Amino acid sequence: MIQRMVCFKYKPETTQEQIAEHMNTFSKLPTIVPGIASYRGGLCIPNANGALPEFSSMHYLTFKTLEDMSAYYYNPEHQKFGKFGGEISEKILVINSDISAETTI
Repeated sequence: MIQRMVCFKYKPETTQEQIAEHMNTFSKLPTIVPGIASYRGGLCIPNANGALPEFSSMHYLTFKTLEDMSAYYYNPEHQKFGKFGGEISEKILVINSDISAETTI
């Protein structure tokens, strides 16, 4: 299983309507783009000590295989969504992890 975390830092001029559209569209991608096993996302909140988060929103997608993640990435609907996210964001962070691998600590 592959976990993909995507964080967006919205531009200061990004409107609440654009943020709502971005969040809503991201949450609908699993019904539009094949291969997404699960999705969770939300707006970032301050830390317990009051420190403000570096990013505005955080999203987790799970895929069964690397091929599913690749197909998602190149899907035209995802590409269109990604363009919108890029237009309203000043910074985007993407991290992928193989969460099926056994970890020993």
